[in-house]
Amino acid sequence: MKKIFSILAVALIALTGAKAQDLTDNYARLYAGYNSFAFTTSGAETLNGFQLGGAYAFNVTGHKLPLFVEAGLEYNMFSKSGDNSFHAISLPVNATYKFAVNDDFTITPYAGLIWRFGLSMKSNGVDQFETRKSKETGLTNWEGLHRVVGLFDLGVNFTIMQHYTVGYRYSRSVNSMVHEFETTDLQGNVLAKVTGDPDVSHAITIGYVF
Repeated sequence: MKKIFSILAVALIALTGAKAQDLTDNYARLYAGYNSFAFTTSGAETLNGFQLGGAYAFNVTGHKLPLFVEAGLEYNMFSKSGDNSFHAISLPVNATYKFAVNDDFTITPYAGLIWRFGLSMKSNGVDQFETRKSKETGLTNWEGLHRVVGLFDLGVNFTIMQHYTVGYRYSRSVNSMVHEFETTDLQGNVLAKVTGDPDVSHAITIGYVF
C-alpha cells in the first residue's frame, strides 16, 4: 500500500509543470485512495482496501459553463483477515460541476452511475461467484454472487493549486450482489433463505488534475 502511494507521489511531482487550466477546460484526473466496502449476505461483512483510477471529463456546454461529463476506469481491491478478498474493475460515469472559490481552490461535486465488474471474491478461500451444490443431496446451496452490479455514485473533489485533489465518495448499489434463494432438503422443505441488501462503499482519495 505504501509503495503504491509512493509511486503516485512521484508521478504527481513529475506533473507539476503542467499549465494552468481555465475553469471550463476539459480535464483528465488520476487518483488513488482508501476504500471501505460493506455488503450483506444474511449477515454484514465489511472489507477495506484501495482504489486506483483515471478519468477524463469533457465540457458539455461548449465551454460556456464549468459543467462536464466525466468517464473513468478504476481498479478496486478489498480484503480482510484470512482469505477474504474482493477484486473488481469499475466504470464510473458522472456529471460534474466546478465551483471556483478563488484561483487556487475549486470545489467539484459530482453524481452519476458506476458499472462494477467483479473479477474475484473469496471468503475463507472459497470463490463466492461460483454456484455450489451440496455433496450429500446434489441440491444448490449457494447461487453465487452477481458479477455485474450498478451503483449510484455521489462525491466531491477539492482541487488545490489547480492540480492537486482530495476527495470523498459514497456509492450504493442499485441491487444486491446476492442472488436471493432458498435452500431445501430432498423433500422440498426450506432449510434456509439467503438474502442480501445493496452494498455500500466509502472512499477518500487523492489525485492530480491535468
